[in-house]
Amino acid sequence: MKFSYVSLVCVIASLTINGAISAVTNTATLLAVTPAGIAIYLIVGFGGPQAFLGQQTDSSMQLGTGVLTIILGLISLGLGALGSGILTEWGLGFINLLTLLGIGMIWASIWGFEEGYSSIA
Repeated sequence: MKFSYVSLVCVIASLTINGAISAVTNTATLLAVTPAGIAIYLIVGFGGPQAFLGQQTDSSMQLGTGVLTIILGLISLGLGALGSGILTEWGLGFINLLTLLGIGMIWASIWGFEEGYSSIA
């Protein structure tokens, strides 16, 4: 199995899902300016493939990054559901998405460093 295909298929799937939601609901979900759009990109487009590939390659770093990104997507969806709705525009779109990804990557890097450090000690 080519791991690059998994990532490509998941990114295409997230674009397709967000495009379909945008077309049906007449919202800007495709641009990731709604909690639903952000969650779909995080869960389907990034977290899902990372978690899957982490399991396949026994990489705890990749698995942790994927799980953390999925959790961030669910948090985004939960905040939207508790707030004004999952299809309400939050604004800034990809800036929010990249911020969540950045926080997730930093957290996963610290976690991976601590895991490696503790295995040496």
